[in-house]
Amino acid sequence: MAASIPTAIRTVIPIRMMTITTMTEQPSGIALLRLMAWLSPAFPVGGFSYSHGLERAVQDGFVADRQS
Repeated sequence: MAASIPTAIRTVIPIRMMTITTMTEQPSGIALLRLMAWLSPAFPVGGFSYSHGLERAVQDGFVADRQS
């Protein structure tokens, strides 16, 4: 009797969304600076998003030093 191999099926359903925000006034200087700090590459999360996956490559062992 042959053993059956379980298979997984993944279903992807794309959803397109659009959000429209109407701003009635310009943000204050402090609010704009706070927003810019969140979007800065110096912010820890923002810095990792601009690394093009370097941290993951180091973690997986593909990159170990400057030469690799």
